[in-house]
Amino acid sequence: VSCQSSQDSFDKLRKSLLGTYDKGALPFVPTGLQVEFELVLTTLIEVNTAGESIEFESWWRMYWTDPRLSWDPAQHGGMTQIVLKHTEVWRPDVILFEKIKDVISTTRVQVSSIGD
Repeated sequence: VSCQSSQDSFDKLRKSLLGTYDKGALPFVPTGLQVEFELVLTTLIEVNTAGESIEFESWWRMYWTDPRLSWDPAQHGGMTQIVLKHTEVWRPDVILFEKIKDVISTTRVQVSSIGD
């Protein structure tokens, strides 16, 4: 597969998925929408038992299925995954209640052909 045909397949798939997609609408899943969270601590910086605080670096992932973001790979150059901007798709609202010193968000959304 040439680079240009891959880019063409990506562009076609992206337009197909997002053309009428409403990122403000909750995905409908007949069995109920389930969101899974995964938190990975990468660096433990400080544990302050007297101050009852902890400082660490981490990353976290969320997993859910959005049927509106599914496709037939045979119709899109065999593509089974695509990476979209986090601003283009529905995402769960997550509110962190504890004080956070610095939050740096480098979010991307990886979607598989079955909508995961």
